Amino acid sequence: MVIGLNNVEVCIASVFDPFNTEVHLADDLLKPDYVDFHFNKISLDKKDKLIKRIYLMLEKDKTFALLSKDWQQSLLDRNQKMQQLTHEDDLHFILQNIPKLRHLDGLLFAFNCH
Repeated sequence: MVIGLNNVEVCIASVFDPFNTEVHLADDLLKPDYVDFHFNKISLDKKDKLIKRIYLMLEKDKTFALLSKDWQQSLLDRNQKMQQLTHEDDLHFILQNIPKLRHLDGLLFAFNCH
């Protein structure tokens, strides 16, 4: 999820549709009915396991071997570093403090909560 704090849009990429990015109005994401309709509630634990299975599948795919050794190693290293999703308590803290962050100039952040 990438949130541009100085505009009204939130760009979201999902593990369930990784080749597309959805754009939502920030105000819409404050509406429970909107969120319930557009986002399925799946536990972070289940998402974490799914993401790890997807990366493992990619690493074992024959096409992966066609990449240069540098690319392969880079992807393996990055996937190893991403062993844990952002903790749910940290996500709550981040979301609660977004209004404070809006006052910082030029800030763009992302966190791994798929």
